[in-house]
Amino acid sequence: MAEAVVLHANEALFDVMLARYYAAHQSEFAGSVPAEDLDALYEFAATARPTIDLSPRTDGANVAIVFSSVTIKMYDYAHGQRGQLTETDTVGLTMTGTLGLSGQSLALSSLTSTATGSQDARAAARVIDKRLIPQYQAEVQNMPLPDLRRLLGFAVTVTGLTVANHLVQVRAQLGSPNDPAPGWSRAPMTQAGVIAAISDGGINDLLSQVFHGVSREADAPTTDTWFVGFRAGARASAENPRITIRGGTATGSIQVSAGVSAGVETAGHWTDVPISISVSTPPIGLRLVTDNAGKSAVLTFYLNGTVALHSDLPSILGKFADSVLGVIDSVANEITTAINEALDRIRIVVFTLPDTIPGTKLSATLKFDALEVSGNSVIAAVLVT
Repeated sequence: MAEAVVLHANEALFDVMLARYYAAHQSEFAGSVPAEDLDALYEFAATARPTIDLSPRTDGANVAIVFSSVTIKMYDYAHGQRGQLTETDTVGLTMTGTLGLSGQSLALSSLTSTATGSQDARAAARVIDKRLIPQYQAEVQNMPLPDLRRLLGFAVTVTGLTVANHLVQVRAQLGSPNDPAPGWSRAPMTQAGVIAAISDGGINDLLSQVFHGVSREADAPTTDTWFVGFRAGARASAENPRITIRGGTATGSIQVSAGVSAGVETAGHWTDVPISISVSTPPIGLRLVTDNAGKSAVLTFYLNGTVALHSDLPSILGKFADSVLGVIDSVANEITTAINEALDRIRIVVFTLPDTIPGTKLSATLKFDALEVSGNSVIAAVLVT
């Protein structure tokens, strides 16, 4: 099974998210705990914002959250009252865990913590093991993780997640399990952001949901005298538009079928005249544009030419041949118009920009750094600041 949608969130995005969360909850990363058997009171607080590390690891975890500086102060403590400051230590705290999926959402699990520092600081950290580490782990566990699906303008089913090369890759299925996976040639983003991609197979799944077949008919005026009569009609239908993207170039097609019926009357006897017809269909074009507010990226489609119908008419039609050709031309023009009108109504929102880090309430400014056709996909590079 291949997934038609892939989202690459870089380490810098998670670092921004962690920084915003820490800034809004800084007081939760501080506390105090008495050690009455030592007549001491320990107070602790993070004195530098934490960072996130998605480097490859050998301990089975795929993410580390690093508090580089946690200050621990020890005071004399008697009768429930804090006395003089007797010692100040600084420790580092590294949490490791597994970033994975819980249903359709990102989840952080299996957190473990290690304190580092001077021998005295380690001793202090051990004293407050029952408070500092559980409190920090609980806060990190409560941190909202981004829901990258919020960058898409359509519903998907998340099927997989991988953490590698300082990236979190989320894979999602749109329609057919046989859709090709997205591929593109754009370099990874260096600033905080996400690259979202949908392959041409996914685009076709979306297109099939909104394009409904169209058909048109045309008839020639029927003549019927005592000796000679003539009738003719043509019909055409169009369905199943498809987009193919290869090497960053998009081309499209649509299936058009047509038929012509004609009859000639001689001396009161009608003879059906078989007419074969061939169809020449112009390609479908694709545009990737933003809405007026720049908050959504939209796919639009157009027919790049006119449908043409060709036929070698049998000689039995005689003087009526021009009428048959007129009917054929008429239905070709009408089906061209019908296709254009149907395509003009289609606006598929593929990418959208929320006003927060996607799926959270953490404030952020998102903008499209790039919208392009690359590889076999349409992609958006989204900057988050």
